[in-house]
This record gives sequence, structure tokens and C-alpha cells, in this order.
Amino acid sequence: MERITRLVKIRARRPNELVQTEDVFTTDEKTVTLRSTELSKDTKIKVDACLSNNESPDSIASAFLNPLIAESLAGVNGVFLTLGAEKTGKADIMSGKANGLYALGIKNLFQAITEKEKRRKNSKLKFEYLVRMSFFEVCEENIRDLLATVDTASLSSSSNASADNNADQTPKAVVAGTNPASSSSSKSGGPAKKIQCRDTLEYGTVLENCSSPVIFQSGGSGATSSSSSSTQQAEQAALHFLAEGMKNRYSSLQKKLTTGLKLEILQDRQIYSNLLLLEAQATNCLAENRTQVQLREGFDAFKSMYNLYDVAVSYHPDAVGDVRKSCLTHLLKEVFNGQNVNCTTLLCLQQNQPRVSAKGLELLHSLGSIRLAPVRFDAKANLLVRAMKRELLQMLKNFKSRGGGGGMEASSLDGGPGAIGSAMTAGGGGYGAASATPGNEQVKRIQALEGEQLQLQSQLSKLTDEKQKLQSSLEERKKKYDTVLLSVMQLKKQRLDAQFDKLKTSRYLVDAVNKLKKLEKQKEDKDFAKKQKTLDFEKEVVELTIDQKKQKKEIEELKGRKQDLEQRLKETEDDLEKQKKLISMMKLDKAKQDGQHEEANVELLNLMNAKNELEKKYQQLQLKFNDVNTKLEIIQSMQTNKEDEVTHLRDRVTTLKQQLEKEIVDKQEKISKLEEMKEQQEKLKKLQNDLQSEKIEKDTLFNENKKELELMKSEKQLKELEVERLKQEFEHVKTGMEKGFLALTKQLNPSDVFKQANDAQAWEVDKLKQMVTDLEGKLSEARDKLINTVNSPVVSPKRERKEQLLHDEVKRLREELQKQNGNNNGNNNSRSVHDDNLKLKVELDAANSRVEELEDRMRKVELNSGDVSPKSQSFLQQQCKYLEEQVLHMEKERAKLLVRATSAEEELVEVQTQMQFLIEDYEKRIADLIAQNVG
Repeated sequence: MERITRLVKIRARRPNELVQTEDVFTTDEKTVTLRSTELSKDTKIKVDACLSNNESPDSIASAFLNPLIAESLAGVNGVFLTLGAEKTGKADIMSGKANGLYALGIKNLFQAITEKEKRRKNSKLKFEYLVRMSFFEVCEENIRDLLATVDTASLSSSSNASADNNADQTPKAVVAGTNPASSSSSKSGGPAKKIQCRDTLEYGTVLENCSSPVIFQSGGSGATSSSSSSTQQAEQAALHFLAEGMKNRYSSLQKKLTTGLKLEILQDRQIYSNLLLLEAQATNCLAENRTQVQLREGFDAFKSMYNLYDVAVSYHPDAVGDVRKSCLTHLLKEVFNGQNVNCTTLLCLQQNQPRVSAKGLELLHSLGSIRLAPVRFDAKANLLVRAMKRELLQMLKNFKSRGGGGGMEASSLDGGPGAIGSAMTAGGGGYGAASATPGNEQVKRIQALEGEQLQLQSQLSKLTDEKQKLQSSLEERKKKYDTVLLSVMQLKKQRLDAQFDKLKTSRYLVDAVNKLKKLEKQKEDKDFAKKQKTLDFEKEVVELTIDQKKQKKEIEELKGRKQDLEQRLKETEDDLEKQKKLISMMKLDKAKQDGQHEEANVELLNLMNAKNELEKKYQQLQLKFNDVNTKLEIIQSMQTNKEDEVTHLRDRVTTLKQQLEKEIVDKQEKISKLEEMKEQQEKLKKLQNDLQSEKIEKDTLFNENKKELELMKSEKQLKELEVERLKQEFEHVKTGMEKGFLALTKQLNPSDVFKQANDAQAWEVDKLKQMVTDLEGKLSEARDKLINTVNSPVVSPKRERKEQLLHDEVKRLREELQKQNGNNNGNNNSRSVHDDNLKLKVELDAANSRVEELEDRMRKVELNSGDVSPKSQSFLQQQCKYLEEQVLHMEKERAKLLVRATSAEEELVEVQTQMQFLIEDYEKRIADLIAQNVG
């Protein structure tokens, strides 16, 4: 029994994938380790070989495909299966342009055939072979022949020409036929026959015309020198058909295709075997939900891959797998049934696909448990059996001919014409005597054969004993394997459940991240629009400066005429220079004082208004000059207008820069506030942990107080019984005293009797009153203890301090949230954090209101503590239970708040990172703008 050889090849990284952090897979010589991105352990799978990243198909073929070809020539079927996800290099290995495994399989097969022909060249028995080639693909459980539309006329004509030149009657390469008769039809120009292959699968699937194979035949009885040329022609023809079939493949549905090349070999008319090269579908579907994939892509799109996974995972040596449900499992039925076959499986992986590759590794691991039973063809045993058959037939003929007097008749009936002639010459008895000596030799041969038979029987008995021992050991191993499988399946289920929960949480996180990304895109669009506006303003400024230069040239021409007016305009120019100095001073003050922007803007507006008034006066003076000076005035007015526009645009640019700086400062403040919020949340967590520890201590005290209450109740019952007993004794004494009083009244003076009776009765009443007061004092002490136990978890000083701290921090959070609400009206990124903070605020307010309700109820209990009677103890117990339930409810709500606070912290961290990226972008853009302004 042999196993499937399992290979793993990881695709080399491309240049654009080198940015990845670290590899997901690590390989040793015979182990593949999949690094987990979660808290679970890394998964390690043992394989037969781990190929290097740059392993070529030539080296794979020489190391792993050539042994399959050698075994197939020895009578053992061979299967080479490649698995893998999309973009893992699977197609490049199998169907490369020059050296894919399909082409290398054909070349190496015919090379092995030529080597075998050379070894048999000098022997009497000529080597005969017949190779049949099929090339097909399976798409949605429909088998499509890729060689159906290939034109075979040119190939058949070339083979016929070579056959005529060599003077052979049989062609060297026969195309599309099942026997030599088909070759004659191809010679005569008739249509080539197709092999009809019908095999009904489950659910009514019929494989019809699944292959129109191409047959390549040996040279037959011709000269031995032509055998090598015939194999070369056959190899060239097979490669030609392979190239034509590659052109007919569906390139658009590559992930759904299963492509196969089948080479069937018949040697010396008795050794049959086949070599199957399969490129399976992509394993991406195994990582998704099966029902969703079948609804999206169709029920039959990935049916073969799902059934292959099911059969491989549920494989057991004693149970035969159902391979009729899909085409891929039907093609691999010899492998799953453990027949005469050798199998090699190659799994192609990629570094950035851990989830998909994990399923592929699981499938490869389950394929390793399959057992195969390859049996090589033994030529010596076959020759021995054939020789024994011939000897037995000859012996039967000889025994029939040794019949005495009736030998003539027996030989004439059974021996044929040769026997009849021998009987005519020898006669009846004489023939028997003459044939005695060869009969002794035959007896010796029979005895020798019987001895060999006994030896073989003894060897068979030994082999059967060994087989039984092996079967017993196999059964024990199967039992152990079953137990291990059950434990592994349970662990897998637990891991799947944990992964499902993690997937749910990751989905929620992905939705939140998508929302944040949308908000970021909107903000980036707005920023981009603002920057485009600034660029447009700058372009206008540049155009205006160019126009200004042109106008300066015109002004220089009119300077000669302007000299007369310069004396009158000096005063106005001095005023303008003073105002410009004031403006420059105001700008410096504005840069120093960030808080006085509005006042500076108002002063600037006033100065601009004064400047405009002076310019109007200047224009009124200019109107008094000659027509020649009017042109100069017009030009200067145009110049002043353009200068105003330039100054306005520059002011606008400065305001935009200041706004950007303000936004950056605000965002930095927000980041600092968020960090403070984090620190405050950590403090809240610490306070909550302290409260939980105090609650545990108070629970223990509460249990102890309960025990003391029970003891007090028992003592109270005993004291009530004593009170009743004392009352009964009091009544008994009272009745006795009345009787004695009546007896004494009869004997003594009635006034003395009344005095003595009243004194005794007053003494006993005082005694009973003291007993009652003592009992009432003890009851009041017990009542006080009970009230203290009820009030202790709420009215303790530590609890009050911590609650005050909580209230103060909540108030501070409210104030900061209000400030952030005032500052963050235009920020879309912090809106989600603001909403979460508001939710937390509402929940904290609700918790505070419940705490206040509890405090009010406890105050009512304290006010009513004076009226507590023994009958109201049940009411107090009910209140205690209600308070315990309220405390538990408050703890649950605090736990929920902690969970939400942690989620808010994670979101704050994400927002901080995004804000850092935005700040860096703003700084770069501001630097670019400054560089442009300087230029």
C-alpha cells in the first residue's frame, strides 16, 4: 500500500507585492507552516517535498513526472493533479508556452518509448506500442473535446507520404482511429472515426464524445531503423494537436475549468496503462459559503471541487467513496478506490491568500490518508505462465495420442492431420512403445512442476499469514486514526465557531471603516475644491502682474508729461506711504496676536476705505488737467484698480492660509483632547474595578449580616416564647392571688387585705415591664443592625467619594463634548465619535438617575425605621432583594458601558491615525503653496 505524493510550491513575489509586511507561509524541507493572524496556533502540515519559489516545470517534470511515466510503461496507471487558488502560477506550470507539464509529459513519454525500443532492438521480439491521446476540459459539468475541430488532413498526408517512401503498408502515425482499419480509411481520404465513450454518472449526467483521441502506432514489421523516425513523427504530431487544443480553451472561464490530458498506452498487445495530467478548478470557492457560491455562479460551476473536497475529507479505507457525483471525482475514481495507480498532487500557494490557501492545505492533508495499490507488470511471470500453458496443451495432446489399439482413432479424432500421418506410419501398439521415452521425460517435467507448485503454495501460505498480521495491525491503526479524527473534528468545529464570531465582529468593524472612508473622501473632495480655487486666484494674480508690467512700459513713455503734475501729487503720495506703513505695521501686529483677527480686519477695512477716499480726491485733481494728462490718469486708474484686485487676491490667499493653520491647530487640540479622554476613560475603568472589589466585600458583609439576622430571628422567637410563658405565669399568679385574697378577706380585715394585694400586684407588674423593655431594646438593636446592612452598600463613605468622582468626570466630559460640538460642526470624520460619546453620556445620566432613586428609597427606609415592627421584617427582606437586583442590573449596565468605551477607544485610535495623515498632507500642501509664492 502506497500513499499519494504531496508537493507544495509557493509562487514567487512580484515587484508590486514586495510592500507586504511578512510572509504568511514558511516552508522547511517537508513541512509547510501557515502563520495565523489571530490568537490561535500556527498550522503545520507535513508534505513529501516543498519546492522552491523559482522551481521550473522542467525540474518538476524530471523529479516527479518522469517516475510516473516509467511506472506507466511498467503497467501502473499514473495521475498528476495540480490544485491551487487563482493567480498562484498553476496555469503557467501546466500549460506553459514552451515547457508546460502537458508538453513535457508528451515529450518524456515518447523519449521513454524510444529508449525502450533501443533496448529491444537486438532481441527477436520487436517492441510494439499504441498511444492514444485525449485532450479535454470540464466546464460546469460539461465535458468539451478540445481536439474535435483540429484539422488532421495535413498530418495524415505527411504520414502517408513517409509510409510510401519507406515502402511500408502500415503508417507510422495514424490519426483518429481505433485500429488499422481506420488508418486505411484515412489513407483513402475518408472521414476519420471518433471513439464514442458513454458513461452515465449520477443525476443523469452523460459523458458522450468525451474524447476524440488521436492514436499513434509503432512501425510494425518494417525495418528497425524507421522506428525512431516514427516515434519522432508521433511526438511532433502530439505536440501539434496539443497546441491546437490549447487555442480552443475558454480563457475567460479559467477559474471554473478543469483541463485534462490523457495518454493511454498499449505495449506488446498485453500491457495497458494510462497517464492522466489534470489541472483542477481554483480552490477559492472552498473558502466561501457553498450555498452563496452556488446561487451566484450556478449549481454546477464548482460542483467538482466541492465533491472532491467532500470525498477526500470523508475518505476511509473500508468505505468506498461515491465518485459519481461530479466529473472530476469520476476521473479520479481509481485513486479514491485504491486501485492500480500512482498519484502525485501539486498544490500552488500564494503569500497574500491565507484564508483560501488554508482550505487548499486542508484538502492536501486529507489526500495524504488515501492508500493506493500499484502492481507492476512482471514479464518473467507472464512468460512462465504462457510456457506452462503450452506444455499443458502439448501434454494433453500426447496423452490423447497414447491410446493403444485405439490410438489410431483417437489420434485421428483429436490430433489433426499431423497426428493422422504419424498413426499411419507407426501403427497402434508400436506407436505406444516408441513414445515411451518421451513420456518419461514428460513425467519428470510434471514432477518438477509439481515441486515448484508446492513451493509456490508454501510461499502463498506464508504470504497469507503475513497478510493477516498486516490486516490486524491495520485495523488497530484504523481505530486509533478514527479516535484522532473525531478529536480533530471537534477541535475544528470549535475553531470554526470562534472564527465565525470573529467574522461577525470584523464585519461590523469593516462597515465602520467604510463609513469613515466615505467621510474622508467627501472631506478630501472639499479640500481639493478649495485648493483649486486658491490656484485659480494665484493664476489670476500672475496674469494681473503681467498686465501691470505692460502698463508700466506705457507709463514710462508718459513720464515726461507727468513731471508737471508730480509737485501737486507729492502730498497725496506721502499720505499713501504713511497708510502703507500703517498697513504693514498692522500686518505685523496681526501675525503676533492670533486672537485679534477680527479687530485687525476692521481696521484694515477702515484703512482701505480711507485709501479709496484719497484715491477719489486724487482722481478729482487729475480731472483738471489737459486732454493729454487724461490718458495718463486713465492708465493710472486702471493700474490702481488692478493693484486693488491684486491686494484683494493676496488678502484672500492669506486668509485661506490662516484658515488652514486654524484647522491644523484645531485638529491638534482635538487630538490632545482625545488623548485626555482616553486617560479619563482609563481612570473610569480603574474606579469601576475598585467599585467591583468593594461590591464583593460588601456582598460578603451582607451574607454575614444575613446569618446574624437569622440568629437574631431565632433568639427573637425564643424570647417571644418566654414572654408568652411569663404572661401565662402572670395570669396563673393572678388567679392564685385572687383566690388567696378571697380567703384572707374572710379571715382578716378587708382594708389590710386590699393593701397587701395591691403591693404584690404592683411588684409583679414592674417586673414584667422591665422584661418587656429589655426585649424591646434587643429588638431595636437587631432592627438597627438590619437597617445598617441594607444601607451599607449605598451609604458607605468610599462609595460616596467614588460616585462624586464619577459625577465630576461625567461633568467634565460633558463640557468637553460641548466644546467639541462647537468646534467640530464642519468635521465629518469626528461625527461618529461624537455620536458614541453622546450615547455614553445618556447612559451615564440614566445610571446616575437610578443611583439617585436608590438613595431616595434608602432614605425612606431610614425614615420608616422607627416604625418597624416584627411584622414588617418580611417587607424589609423584600426591599433587600429588590436592592440586590438593582445592584446586579447596574453592574451589567456598567459592563456594557465598558465594552462600548473600549470600542470607542479603538475608533478614537483610528481617527487619530487618520488625523495624523491629514496633518501631514496639509503641511506638505502649505509648503508647496509657500514655495510657489516665493517663486
